[in-house]
Amino acid sequence: MNRRAPLTRLADDRGFSLIELMVVLSVMGLIMTAFLGLLASVQRSLVRETNRSTTMDQARLAMEGIDRQVRSASILCVPTTGTSPYYTLTLYGPNAYSTSSSANRWVQYRVQSQTLQRRQYITSSWTSWRTVATGIVNSTPSGTTNVPFLPDTASQYASTSGASRLVNVTFIVNSQTSDTTSSSSKLQSAIAIRNQDATLSCSSIPAG
Repeated sequence: MNRRAPLTRLADDRGFSLIELMVVLSVMGLIMTAFLGLLASVQRSLVRETNRSTTMDQARLAMEGIDRQVRSASILCVPTTGTSPYYTLTLYGPNAYSTSSSANRWVQYRVQSQTLQRRQYITSSWTSWRTVATGIVNSTPSGTTNVPFLPDTASQYASTSGASRLVNVTFIVNSQTSDTTSSSSKLQSAIAIRNQDATLSCSSIPAG
């Protein structure tokens, strides 16, 4: 009787050992971790740049609105004393944001809580403050460096009422409002009144 020859295992029929599988899975895990970390970093950068672009657009539009309103105003007033001098701009003139009314009225802008806010005096009272732009991180200055609103005190810009006809507007813009030392941009503009009303004075500002 012939005996069958013992079956031999071919080398290419052998499977992976447990150790080999663990090594492969570990390497794949490291690659996936690195890839996901890179993807998260790219996503954070995209969100940060989107927020920065949005914040800058808000600040530019606000600057353009202030520019239009100051140029057509009759007087502008910036307090130079107080706990936060140069942080409020008050003017009297047409509403630059209204398409239905061109009536002159008192309008105020202020920088507070890292936002630019605006209100106007209608009928007999001031409206509530409305946020115009966020990420305005002008900090309380020592002196007059980087303040939001700074009147030019040169004699050629003084009116008969003593108010300046020109104001320097500066916005320090940062979408990451918790970090005021980096990633900030500066917007600046010097804006002058075209036709100042000499009968008005800053003491005429309604209380409230």
